[in-house]
Amino acid sequence: MKACWSNSSSVVDIRLESRPKNGRVWTEIQQKNGVNVPSGCAKWKITSSSSGEFYFQARETVGRRVVAKSKLSLVTFEPVPIATLSSSSLAPETGANVQMTTCWHKSFGIANAKLEVTVGTLHVWKVTNQRIGIPTSGCVSWNILAGPIGLNSYRIILTGHGVTTSISNVINLTTFGPISVATLINSEFGSYNCNGNGTVSNGTNIYPTFCRLYGGSATSPNVTTFSQPTTCRSMTLSVMGTNNSSGNAADTNVDTFEVIQSSLNPQTFTFPANQVQTFTVNLDGSKGAIQTWSGTYDTFERFYLLSSAGSMADCSSLSGV
Repeated sequence: MKACWSNSSSVVDIRLESRPKNGRVWTEIQQKNGVNVPSGCAKWKITSSSSGEFYFQARETVGRRVVAKSKLSLVTFEPVPIATLSSSSLAPETGANVQMTTCWHKSFGIANAKLEVTVGTLHVWKVTNQRIGIPTSGCVSWNILAGPIGLNSYRIILTGHGVTTSISNVINLTTFGPISVATLINSEFGSYNCNGNGTVSNGTNIYPTFCRLYGGSATSPNVTTFSQPTTCRSMTLSVMGTNNSSGNAADTNVDTFEVIQSSLNPQTFTFPANQVQTFTVNLDGSKGAIQTWSGTYDTFERFYLLSSAGSMADCSSLSGV
């Protein structure tokens, strides 16, 4: 809004007032005090939280006395478009189908709805889907494929006449996907606690390994603690216990492998020595621990984690932590 005056002979105040078209009460919304030039203009940027038609008027005052009034100016405020966005899943598997739904109202004129995505924390938004010529109110859904492992953020942009009229809430999808369980374990335990790579044999086959954990007894198990919380919700391990990495058919130990976490019950797996066991463990993202022991304590018993094709973890980061 712009108010101009001329022939002012004293120090005056310029007040901008407004009222609804069908109302009677004027409300002062802006002012410029102590104007002491004979002529000039004042500018104000006006926004409204309500839609509809409003009269605006500028008044020149000295103290409480009104010395001049401007003509009435009728301004129409269009409704402010509002867009919202929702998702059928906030933690999908990478490549899975996810339904994104946007709803809007108070859109005016010919408008478009654009679904944008940014990966990670770069905040470089790219259009993935759009609908041209949407009505003033409504909803539309898109089936999209979940993005890469990690954080994928989505939002809706409403545009009309080449101008952005509304930006929706941001939906953050934490996308999970498979990584090597060796990556997760090494991120947690490091080469020192895992005792390096190597091989193990059951007397018939030789298996590559990525981690070797010590054993203990039922009353005093060996405990290997995670160094930090994980970003994973499950892991599949192939494990073999033996007291001789070259193979020992005479090893009659019954071995136990147990995963401890803060919000889940202990997940315990018991199996004969010299036999490869594959099992899946649910993870809650906490800083957990692995306990290993033999039914009959054997100071030479070790637990070997095998580098098999099925040894994977389902995580929302490439390192698993």
